[in-house]
Order: sequence, then structure tokens, then C-alpha cells
Amino acid sequence: MAFGMTSRIRRAVLYIALLVAASLILAAFIAARPVAAEEHTTTSSTSATSTTSGTTDETTSVTTGGTTSVTTTALVARPGVTPAPEGYEPVNPGLLAAQMGVQIWPEYDTKDVLVLLDVTLPATTVFPYSFSFYVPKGARLAGLAEITEAGGFDYTLGVPVQVPGEVMDLVTVTVPKRPVLRLEYYYDPGVGAPGQKSFPILFQAPADVGSLSFGVQQPLDASAFTTEPALSQSSTDSQGSTYFFTNFSAIKAGEMVEVQVSYTKTSADPSFSSGSTGSDPVQSTNSNLLLLMLAAIVLVIGGMVAYRLLGRREPAPAGRGAASRAGGSAGGRPASRSDGRLKSRASGGRGSSEDAGGPARFCTQCGSRLQKKDRFCPSCGHPRES
Repeated sequence: MAFGMTSRIRRAVLYIALLVAASLILAAFIAARPVAAEEHTTTSSTSATSTTSGTTDETTSVTTGGTTSVTTTALVARPGVTPAPEGYEPVNPGLLAAQMGVQIWPEYDTKDVLVLLDVTLPATTVFPYSFSFYVPKGARLAGLAEITEAGGFDYTLGVPVQVPGEVMDLVTVTVPKRPVLRLEYYYDPGVGAPGQKSFPILFQAPADVGSLSFGVQQPLDASAFTTEPALSQSSTDSQGSTYFFTNFSAIKAGEMVEVQVSYTKTSADPSFSSGSTGSDPVQSTNSNLLLLMLAAIVLVIGGMVAYRLLGRREPAPAGRGAASRAGGSAGGRPASRSDGRLKSRASGGRGSSEDAGGPARFCTQCGSRLQKKDRFCPSCGHPRES
């Protein structure tokens, strides 16, 4: 009964560990799935779009059998989005990026504003690919990387080409082989000295974008933080930094996203010292996934170890001695007839007083030496044979 109970406990521990590990792996897989970008397609033969003051009004005309039907969609408000400047020419002709993410971090680890631009290129992109994007005039490039399949950053985009302009500078990089990019730069939009601050944040879309996420991080010691227009969503990370963000769909190449940021900050120090590791939401997500995977691996290994340790405690069938259960002598190795010879040699070849005058006897089962008075082998319990 004890053997059966132990076996059931072993199986239960192993099954529970495997079940929890499978759940963690499934959770990591679900969390790692990319968010599908909104499709931006036009099925009509002719499409004209007019954009004014952050609203769009799409008019579609379809000609069938000589008859033209016109359909006008309702106005869609997009506060903060303005049309491309007059005479704008796309810097990435024909490119439709599935996703883009723009993170604005004022006074993060310097007194300037850090901008993190994440771009997802189409799956059909042919590499190496030349990608261009605009930055505010005088901006300092900080890091240009491909994001690996595991969520790491591979800074192998080479030396960028930065062409100065009157209002914006044009940066061109060569993308070697991966479709997800991280582009980082610093600039000063007029942050100013400690006290009350108010300055504009300006971003120009480098291509048509299916889904654009735009967010601003509040400095750690800032108060009365506001944005105009207001960003509808917010979140806080483990280091106490608060993010305000919103999402736009169907952004056209050259369109401008402009947000006025205001807050009060009495300290001149940035939120984090230079060189410190910040709390990038992308990196935080990847770290969480890695922790889930490690936890699953630990559970599997722990279940296997518990299974083996419980297995060692199984009782053997009754009627056998300790040495026999171990499969040999008390020392853990198989006993043989030579063991008796070694013991006899160690004692100078003399038996005990009870063996004096008679030949030495050995157990026919395990080979241990028997005394005259032994009716059963003291090592394995086997009956003495005459």
C-alpha cells in the first residue's frame, strides 16, 4: 500500500509541474503574438481624400455600366494630426508600414527629449532595404538597431546619412535583414530651465502607416503634467514612470502629429542618470516573457527531480535483508565470494574462536562469511546450507 501511495504521489507531482509549465508557455506565446495592424485598403477605382485640421473625409466613386455612384464616409476626428506640408514628396515611396510606435521621453537621461521610433516593415520587404525618416533640425542620433526575433537590439544598421534641412533633417539608414527597427534620437524642442515648462512635440510620418501608437512619458519628479490634445490612455511601469498615449489608424506619409506638453519640474536633474537602464515597455515585455519561459523550465526540472527523489523511497518486498535490498553488500557494491577471502586475509588468515578447528563457511547466496552459530546469513538472511 505504501508503495502504491508513493507512486501516485510521484505521478501527481510530475503531472502538476508539467501542467503549470504548459500554462506558462501558452501564456508567453499569447503575450508574444504581434498585434495585427488595421488594414488600409481601397477597393474603388478612384479615391480622393481631403484632410483639414485633424479630420478626414474620404470620398469614393465607382463607375459601373456608365453610372457613377459616390459614397462619402463620415468625418473622423484625429486631434493633433495635420496634413503633410505643401510640396511634400514621400521619402519611402510606396511603403505601407504595418505598425509604428513613437515614444517621447522628456528629460529622461539628459535635459533634452529622447524619441524612440519603432517601425515594422512589410513582410514582403526585400533586404538590404534603404529606409529614410525625418528628425527635428539639429537632432542627435543615439541608436539605430534591428529588433531581433527574441526582442533584443542588434545595432548593425551601419553609419546613417543625415541631410540637414530648413525645419527637419532627413536620415537614411540601410536595414540589413530584419523588418522591425528601433530608431532613437535626442533633440531640444525648448524644454527650458526648471519651473513651469511648455513645448511642442512634432513627429512626421515617414510612410503610410496602418497603426500608429503615440505616447509621452511624464518625468519622474514632474507635476501638473498635461498634453494638448489630451492623450486618452495612460499606464505606469515598475519604476514609477507614467505614460500617456493614444493610437491613430491610416496615417499618410508626411502627415504631422503635434502635441503640446506642459508640466512643472523644479529639479534640473533628469529622471535617470546617463547610462542607467530605463524602463522601455518593449524591453519590459520581452523580459516578462523570458521570466515566464524560465519559470516553466524550472517547474519541469523540479518535477523531474521530485519524481526521482520520491522514487528512491520505494520499499522493497519483505523478507530480504538490507544488503540484499541494496543489491549487494552493505557498502553498496555487489558482494562476492572474494569478500570473505579479503576479510580472512585482513585478520591474518585466522577465523574466530567459534570457527577454530573447522573450515570456513560462506553464504551460497551472497558470499558473506558465516560463523558456526549462524543459521542464517547475517548479511542477506539466506538460510545456511549444510
